Amino acid sequence: MTHSESEMERYLRVAKYFFQMVVRPQTVNIDGAHLEVDYKNWSPYMVRQFLAGRYEKGERNTLQDILSPGDRVLEIGAGVGLIAILSSRIVGAENVAVYEANPALIPIIESNFRRNKTDAISLHNAAVVGSTFQGDTIEFNVHENFWSSSLISKAGDKTGIKATAMRIDDIVAKEKPNALIMDVEGAEYDILMQSELQGIEKISAEFHTRYIGSQKATEIISHLISKGFTLDLEKSYKENMVFFRETSNG
Repeated sequence: MTHSESEMERYLRVAKYFFQMVVRPQTVNIDGAHLEVDYKNWSPYMVRQFLAGRYEKGERNTLQDILSPGDRVLEIGAGVGLIAILSSRIVGAENVAVYEANPALIPIIESNFRRNKTDAISLHNAAVVGSTFQGDTIEFNVHENFWSSSLISKAGDKTGIKATAMRIDDIVAKEKPNALIMDVEGAEYDILMQSELQGIEKISAEFHTRYIGSQKATEIISHLISKGFTLDLEKSYKENMVFFRETSNG
């Protein structure tokens, strides 16, 4: 068959999904990572995505292609910690730093890190902003589906909170990553356009053209190319774009 999933594999995946919908397990296994499911606070749509194993599919599909032992990873926008956990299995938990703006997710992330024995991951509750941002706090919009929460206001937002703002170049100088992974629901424009990206050799960033538009997405790509990056379309997946550069001279 030309597609990667056989009919038997698809049958087993669908059967597992319907079984989980009935028994409502407290945790799900996604790519070997065990994640807590919050039936009380998550929307039915979110629960279905977790039980079906579709959560963070784009990032998961690119992870093995971009990370190698010896990398140091900075993740911006952690969700419930899945990508950080999977990254740590390649580079080591002590080589992963995570920044998540939503304070409600921090206990879940910490619980997932403990459950997967990745407590050594460095976790920070802060919103990452562009390096020209002025101020110490910023409005962060909490969405009914947590993975849509962002610095951009949109339909479905439940509330706005004040989040600690940390500038991207300050974080890069502190953490010294060579790999950047980010899913920030439209804030990628300000972060990437306002960063020197000193020392960064690999980027996996989800572009949200439904929020920033195609023109700004094009501007980001042009900006990264001007910084010496190459867009690797073969390793990219849908809007999850992968960039590499051989040197890190910014």
